Amino acid sequence: QRSKFPFEYMIFSADYESQVLVEYLKSSNQWNNTLFIFASDNGATSKTVPGSATVGSNYPLRGEKSSSFEAAMRVQAFVSGGIVPKPLRGTKNKLISHFVDWYASFCYLADVNSTDAPPNPIPERDQ
Repeated sequence: QRSKFPFEYMIFSADYESQVLVEYLKSSNQWNNTLFIFASDNGATSKTVPGSATVGSNYPLRGEKSSSFEAAMRVQAFVSGGIVPKPLRGTKNKLISHFVDWYASFCYLADVNSTDAPPNPIPERDQ
């Protein structure tokens, strides 16, 4: 029924493959050192977006992919894994954030300094 229900199939596949990955990480004793992040892409597209092959809806939110409105930016995500501190497991966070805000959290979990410099100098652009 893959072609008849493509979105349902995609959700099923993502769920199934995530389960396979988590089971493997647990069986190979890697889960306790794992940070598993599952996040959505931003908003649906419409015919007004250049290059869009599909049309979707973000109702009741305003906007679409490539816009500055809430529907282009508000997405679901979850974090799991054995490395997540026990007091935070199973909790919800409704704060506004951006994926770049996660860097400091990743550094904290890896026990490294989040204020580090880039590994290589940024090359100057040709004028």
